[in-house]
Amino acid sequence: MYYTPADVTALPEQGWKIHVSAPPADAERAVRTVWDYCVARNVAFKFLRGESVLVMHNSKSASRASSGKLITIYPPDETRLEEILKELDELLRGVKGPYVLSDLRYGEGPLFVRYGGFTERRCLNASGEMVLAIEDGEGRLVPDVRGSTFSVPSWVELPAFLEPHLAARNAVTTTGLPYEIESVLHFSNGGGVYLGLDKATGRHVVLKEARPARAQGAAGSAVSRWMPSRA
Repeated sequence: MYYTPADVTALPEQGWKIHVSAPPADAERAVRTVWDYCVARNVAFKFLRGESVLVMHNSKSASRASSGKLITIYPPDETRLEEILKELDELLRGVKGPYVLSDLRYGEGPLFVRYGGFTERRCLNASGEMVLAIEDGEGRLVPDVRGSTFSVPSWVELPAFLEPHLAARNAVTTTGLPYEIESVLHFSNGGGVYLGLDKATGRHVVLKEARPARAQGAAGSAVSRWMPSRA
């Protein structure tokens, strides 16, 4: 479902967009909050239309890069970007949705940001496929990469107010684990399976990651399905 104010003649073709993440239990609250906020301030946004669609987007077989995005908000400039993030962070306090891998998390809540296209433009990628595109620093259309890690295009500068959030993200490491991760065996939207080394015994182990609020299904999320099997 898309909402664009009638008096907004044109959005930027690309820029910093905001994604709101929420589990099914908090989805209605998140959508109502963003609807009331954005409609009152003439801010364009879109959202998934129902719980079944949200569950599908967060399922184990869903794309790891796009999963978790319940709502997308299109700030017209970086000043409004900062304002919207600060205000919605307060309004959505308590909502804990799945982490959006392609984005930078704002604080500890359900808000994430990524630089990308606002309008649909396409170009050929290196494999000759037609993909969504953004304009680079020289005005050429290049692939709008939606990967499983956050990155900023080389010609784009991260807004200064987001730098502490990037530093917080980069401070999270696996060095505190009792295992050394050697390689990836498998990835799914529910988490990863890794080959590791037990630092205490020197034995190789297989490590299974269950990502919170991911791989939703009748039996719950990835975490709730994995934890009983360990008992």
